Amino acid sequence: MSRVLVGLTLALVASWSGANAQPVPDRVGDTYEIRLQHETRSEASDGSRSSSSQGGHHIIERVIAVRDDGLELEFDFPPDTTEQERSREWALPARVLRTSSGDFQLLNHAELEQRIDAWLTRGGIPREACGQWIFTWTAFKIECDPQSVIATLEPFDLRPDLRDGALYALPGAIGPAPLQVIRTDETGASYATTAQLDPELIRSERDEAEAIVAQVTSGAASPEDRSAEDAFQAPVLVQIEGSISMVIETDAAGRVISRVTTIELNTVDAEGVIEHETRTESVRRELVSSASPG
Repeated sequence: MSRVLVGLTLALVASWSGANAQPVPDRVGDTYEIRLQHETRSEASDGSRSSSSQGGHHIIERVIAVRDDGLELEFDFPPDTTEQERSREWALPARVLRTSSGDFQLLNHAELEQRIDAWLTRGGIPREACGQWIFTWTAFKIECDPQSVIATLEPFDLRPDLRDGALYALPGAIGPAPLQVIRTDETGASYATTAQLDPELIRSERDEAEAIVAQVTSGAASPEDRSAEDAFQAPVLVQIEGSISMVIETDAAGRVISRVTTIELNTVDAEGVIEHETRTESVRRELVSSASPG
């Protein structure tokens, strides 16, 4: 499943020790429907710039095996996906081992290699194009590495251990922040945390986006191959500040059913123009088939 990863990675993969309520254990045959939605809005104070974008993904997660070293999971397209829609992507179905530490290890590497070869052939894409960015209706990277599926799947992982007061390092934050219980009742619990964004990461992100735009518009083989004349000149930022917050919801059985991450970013360029940007990612997970009651 290829997708543009320009911007702060909102994949919140972590391992917290302890929990207020231990979730029910995973069982072979458990099947989840997971929906990820993301939205970005920005506006400049002088009215010169404004933009908005949104999108999402919908996948199915199945527990294939419960092992001593972790969970064997399969991620696949929803049941109503057509063969034509499947042919547009090579990444799914993907089988991974989610280790006890929360890391993903790809288990069907050889199968994905075969699907990549078939995908390139169907599209008439030469191997030399792998790793390049192109533009159709959006910027798109021609990804041919089976291991890249790990970064695609990690944002869908909703199996953290939750503990009130645990320090949590949000990606893109300047430092860890404590996780707090903000609600607990018979229907479940809510956890939240907020941290300050690291300005240097924002600056690095803008540089990467600038390089990708330059490569797409100039036709260079890679962002590094662009010429100075072709480079897209974004406004020079003299001030960067913002925050990243996260709210996690669990059900009565202790399963995480949603995670919402919000970035609020303010930048000031050399002309004094302030730009406010809001990025939101929500992941919602529903148990649609269980191996046993629970």
